[in-house]
Amino acid sequence: MALSSNFACPMFIPKTKKTMRSSLPYVGLGLLYAYLLWLSWTPDTIGLMFASKYWLPELQGIAKMFSNETTLASAWIHLLVVDLFAARSIS
Repeated sequence: MALSSNFACPMFIPKTKKTMRSSLPYVGLGLLYAYLLWLSWTPDTIGLMFASKYWLPELQGIAKMFSNETTLASAWIHLLVVDLFAARSIS
């Protein structure tokens, strides 16, 4: 519910410099992202992320990490923040 309000607000609140430059959505989403990332962190996360000899993630490791719902939710929040940033940069 709270996330949808961040994207619905521009439809109902007049688009002014003050409302479009507010950092409150970034702070809220950033805190939620950090919390979900903290919840999803396991001792083998680094090993899954950098399993190859070139320190690049492999598909099997990424699939194993995203099999956890909390990790998937943190990735979704990350994408929402990037989308919000891009939308604000364009407008």
